[in-house]
Amino acid sequence: MKSMISRTARIAVSLLLVCSSGLAGCSSSSDPAQPDTVLRSDHTAAANPASSTHPQDAKKAVTTGRDQEAVSSLAPREDFYGVRLVQKNGSVVTEWPSPSYIMYQPVWNRYSGSDPQMLVYSSDGKPPSILLPDGTTSALAEPRWAKAKKDFGNDYGQNVQYADRIVDNQTFAVKGNRTLYKVNLTTSETVKLYESKNPIYGVAASPDNSRVALLVASDSFLGPDADLIVLDEAGRKQYSKARASYLSHSDGLLYIYPFSWKDNATVAVPVDGYKENRSRGKDYIQVDRNETFYQADEQLPVEVKRLLLQQAKIERAEDISRFIKFTDSSSTLYAVQLVNEEIWIIHPQSVTQTVILAGHGMPLRWTREKELFIGTKRSMDPSYYIGS
Repeated sequence: MKSMISRTARIAVSLLLVCSSGLAGCSSSSDPAQPDTVLRSDHTAAANPASSTHPQDAKKAVTTGRDQEAVSSLAPREDFYGVRLVQKNGSVVTEWPSPSYIMYQPVWNRYSGSDPQMLVYSSDGKPPSILLPDGTTSALAEPRWAKAKKDFGNDYGQNVQYADRIVDNQTFAVKGNRTLYKVNLTTSETVKLYESKNPIYGVAASPDNSRVALLVASDSFLGPDADLIVLDEAGRKQYSKARASYLSHSDGLLYIYPFSWKDNATVAVPVDGYKENRSRGKDYIQVDRNETFYQADEQLPVEVKRLLLQQAKIERAEDISRFIKFTDSSSTLYAVQLVNEEIWIIHPQSVTQTVILAGHGMPLRWTREKELFIGTKRSMDPSYYIGS
């Protein structure tokens, strides 16, 4: 089943996939990730991490009282393509330059807690790479795939999707939207676990890596519904639920449904509410008890919208594409993406209610250190964040 779509359709798919990760906040408060996988040693050199931004280039902020909103921008250069890590004031910490990055995925290991590593996929078809703290990357080795049936085509340009967990150098991967494998990242050996009749929309591993969940198209015509299938690490089916997830999109389009496990017994799958006339959110499915409860995605607070509408000079709330939230005991931060791909960092609890233009692109994830990953691409290229 080979999907053929125009560039316009690809852009539409990109927007759908961004929305499918929800307007939920992402908070980080644990120790930073440490590698738990054997990766190829051919690191790709990056630019000087802090060379692109200088304090003297920043606009002066208004800081004359609680009722005055501070507006500032360190104006990162906009000829940059790749991933950058920025501080909450917008200054660049590290950059990983590459014009070919099109898909970004947080990946946890046993050391990472709620601060995962970032896995990036390229348009050149090479294996994805993990971003390293020094501004270099380390590519996953090419697996030796066990023989399987013919791949399905898709609309996001990647033939392999990895699960979001790496434990003892083992992970799961779906090849060709059809076949699930267990992958040894040290030896590149694979074991075929499951072959799907319909295309696979997404894959996620339990925190201990003992279970793997799949979202599989419920219908051969690739409609919005997806079945949930849970397997153990040997590929034995443990649980299934028909039409467990649904995201509105045109029939015939195949793209990723981002989802994740919340603990070793609970899977959180995206639902956009078109069936129940409710807002976009997640269904939390407790697979051992066959129980489900729904939680709506968090909405951007009215005060944050007010600050953004005033300072970003936008006229409608519909100009807000998505946001991600950081919160801890001392502060709350929002990174908001507009439809024109401007990214604004908002600190509504600060004395001056700081509002900062942090550049253009897609906000990916906050770290425990209150730093923000941003993916930047050419304006007409598709890009996808498959975190949940």
